[in-house]
Amino acid sequence: MRASADCFRAPLVLRIICFLLVSAERSRTLGCARLLGAWLETSFSTSRFRRLVLHLPRLYPAALWARLDRLSAVAEFSLSPPVLVGAAYAAFLVLGGSGVSRAAFLPVAVFVPAFALGYRVCSAARARRVAFEEHSQRLALSLLLASLAALCLDIYRAGAVPLIEPAARAKLSVALTYASTFLVPAAVLLGAELCERHRRGSISTAEVRMYLLALAAGAVFLITLLGFRTQTAVAVLSFLILMRMYRLIGNAEILAAAVLLVAAVGAIGAHRLASGGGEADIGEVLGGRAKLTVAVYDQLVRQLQEAGALLTGYYHGRLALSTFSSFLGFVPGPGLGARTAVAQEFGVSGISMTSTLLGTVVLDLGLVGVALFGISSGAAIGSARAIAFTRTGAALYSTLLAYILVGIETGLVDFSVLLLFSLPPLLLLCSLWRCSG
Repeated sequence: MRASADCFRAPLVLRIICFLLVSAERSRTLGCARLLGAWLETSFSTSRFRRLVLHLPRLYPAALWARLDRLSAVAEFSLSPPVLVGAAYAAFLVLGGSGVSRAAFLPVAVFVPAFALGYRVCSAARARRVAFEEHSQRLALSLLLASLAALCLDIYRAGAVPLIEPAARAKLSVALTYASTFLVPAAVLLGAELCERHRRGSISTAEVRMYLLALAAGAVFLITLLGFRTQTAVAVLSFLILMRMYRLIGNAEILAAAVLLVAAVGAIGAHRLASGGGEADIGEVLGGRAKLTVAVYDQLVRQLQEAGALLTGYYHGRLALSTFSSFLGFVPGPGLGARTAVAQEFGVSGISMTSTLLGTVVLDLGLVGVALFGISSGAAIGSARAIAFTRTGAALYSTLLAYILVGIETGLVDFSVLLLFSLPPLLLLCSLWRCSG
C-alpha cells in the first residue's frame, strides 16, 4: 500500500514510468522469459558442459596472476567516469591529428562539465529496490539465448560469417543485428551474478576469475563474428570494468587487456582491408582510422563555425530523429543513419562516416545539443552507478561506460545503444519512488 501511495503522489510522468515498469515485471512475456531462464538453469546444472566448466579453476595461473596483483597494488588508482571520458576524448583528438583546430576542443569543453553534472546528480541518488533484480539471472539467460538465436539467424541470412567475409556485412538484417548486440549486456549480467557469489564467499577468487574469463571469451568470440569492431571493444571493456568494480583485477590487468584489445581491433581492420584488395599493417589501420575520424569531426566543427551555426547546429533535431526513423518507419525523420548523414555532408553516398562522440551531435544541435547530450549521457551512467549495488545496476554501469568510451571514436547513434542508455534512469526513478513492487 505504501508503494501505491508513493506512486499516486508522484508526478504524472513518474507515475507512468512506474506503471510501465511494474506492468513489465508482471507481464506474461517476462513470466515466460523467467520460465525459460529457469529451464536453462536446470539444463545447465545437469549438463556435461557444467562439469567441464567446473574444471576451469585447475587452469588458474596462480603465479602469473599474483605478479599482476602486486604490480596493480603499486600502481593503484582509479578515475571517475567524467575524468576518464574527458581525458580519453582529449587524448584521442591530440593523437588523432596534429592539425586539429582549437574550435574542435570547444564542444569537448562543453560536454565534459555537462557530463559531470548529470553523472554527479544521478549517482548521488540513494536507490532501494531495483525492478527486475529478483529474477535478473534468469532474465539474463533468456536474453542471452534470444540474442544468440538472432545472431545465428542473422549470419544465416547473410550467407557467410562477416568476420571472415566482410562483404557479408551488407546483407545483415538491421533488426537482427540490433537484437544480437544484447548478447553483451546479457553476458555481463551473468558475470555480475558470478561476482556477487564471490563477494558472498560462495566461490573463490580463482574460480570467479576463470569463470569470468571463459564467459568473456565466449561473448567476445560470438559478437565478433558479426565483424563490427565496436561490439568487440565494448564486450572486452564491459568485462574489464565489471571485474575492476569488484576488485578482481587491477590496473596491470587492464593495461595488458587494453593492449591485446587494440591489437585485435587493428587485426580485424587489416583483414577487412585485405579482403577488399588493400594492404596495411595493424598500426596503419589504427592510425589511419583515428586520423580520418578526427579530421571529419574537425571539418564539421569548422564548417559550422564559418556558417555561424556552431551554437544551435544545422539539422535542428533531424539527425537525432534519424537514429529512430532509420529503424522505426513510423517515426518522422530522414530515414538515414546519423553516420550516413555525416558522409553526405562531404558529398559521399553509399557509406557511413564516424565523427567521434560529438560529431553528429554538434552537427545536429550545436553546442546546445552537446550540453544536453552531456547531461543526459552522464545521467544515464550516473543512474547506473546509483543502482550498481545490484547485479542489474553493475552490469548496466559496466556496459554503458564501455559504450561511451568506445563511442569517443564511433559515436552513440545506434537505436539499440540509446535504448540501453534509457534503462538506468527509468530503473532509478522507479526505485526512488518505491514503485517497483
